[in-house]
Amino acid sequence: MAASTLTEGPGRADAKQGDQPETEAALWSAWREQRSVAARENLVLLHLPYARKVALRMYRARAYMGIEYADFYQLACIGLLEALERYDPGHEAAFRTFAHSRIEGSVLDGLQHLTEVNEQVSLRRRMQRERLASLKGDTRAAPRTSEQVLAELSEIAVGLAIGLMLEETAMYRAETHESVDTAYSTVAWRQARELMLGAVRTLPDRERQVIVLHYLHGLTFEHIGAVLELTKGRISQLHREALLLLRAGLGPVDHFTLAR
Repeated sequence: MAASTLTEGPGRADAKQGDQPETEAALWSAWREQRSVAARENLVLLHLPYARKVALRMYRARAYMGIEYADFYQLACIGLLEALERYDPGHEAAFRTFAHSRIEGSVLDGLQHLTEVNEQVSLRRRMQRERLASLKGDTRAAPRTSEQVLAELSEIAVGLAIGLMLEETAMYRAETHESVDTAYSTVAWRQARELMLGAVRTLPDRERQVIVLHYLHGLTFEHIGAVLELTKGRISQLHREALLLLRAGLGPVDHFTLAR
């Protein structure tokens, strides 16, 4: 199966099959004719930067509404996924021309349900809850000792810290590859970031795909499930398995620190 190339930030992904780059036409053929999930994933990654640009333009024009950019972006992603389902490569219009109105329409329809911001739960908070629930695993486990509970809490804390590191790797301008000016702009942090990205590249395909789509491209578990044609519950399991694998590569919990 073709695997997407891991990148250091949103908006840059190459579709590959072996060592030979696929053309977009080949990806469309594989998706429309063979229903290749890998081709669909690569098409999503290829056009996510465009959905992001549309979302950003609409957000800037409506900043007065008090709705977070993350919400605009998630709504744009929904429109992109819908456009991928409906697009006919034989149509004379380019895909982005075809998708533009659907992305805008998805954002505008979604904003109608987000006008009362204080009554809505932001998608960012939803994503954080998804991560926490994933790390907790099965809450129906048998009674545990206090030592076991403390060990589990420690593992959850480390998992959340790894998630923070992964999320920070997405804070780059795709056009210039320059880091966003944050408190993490130190040599030590850049080195830690590179080590984390390297560790992600070693993950099994499915686990790596979930991490890339969730942390580097900002998709919710639900949307990742739509891209990979898996249930939200399965995405949650893959997320937890991926973080456990990354955690194993960090060494003992006692040696893991993350300063903010």
